[in-house]
Amino acid sequence: MARVARGLYLIVPLEAGPESAWSEDSLVVAAHLANPSAVAYLTACHYWNWTEQIPRTIFVQTSQRTRTQARKVMGVAYRFVHVQPNKFFGTTSRSTGQGQFTVTDREKTLVDALDHPELCGRIGQVIEMLPTAAKAVNWNPRDLRVMSKSRPIARSSSENVSY
Repeated sequence: MARVARGLYLIVPLEAGPESAWSEDSLVVAAHLANPSAVAYLTACHYWNWTEQIPRTIFVQTSQRTRTQARKVMGVAYRFVHVQPNKFFGTTSRSTGQGQFTVTDREKTLVDALDHPELCGRIGQVIEMLPTAAKAVNWNPRDLRVMSKSRPIARSSSENVSY
């Protein structure tokens, strides 16, 4: 058995040998490190095939306060990004042969990439992803209303000036 988190263990099969050289799907492990949580940012961009860049860190978005922003589990680096509860939306459940996990949906992934390009490989990487991402997203009016309520729309400086 390998410890994943406090009170959470991963059963390592005997085939792993004495070194316990075994790796569970890192996205499935991410689902158990914070609750609620979703794989997000560069990791989600890679999951949706918007980038060929393989993330060295699994980004986990959560509305739960975590003790640390980063941690390693079985050699895999995880980074937790705290968001306000009203910004934690737009997720979808997925499964692999090793279990289930939650990932931000395509629309939320694109919004997050534009909001925090530093978590998605910087602005140049985000710009390269835009053509592929734009074809993949499916905006509907309900989604736009939810997103606009989660973040106030900035007013232009000319609207705030009084004469």
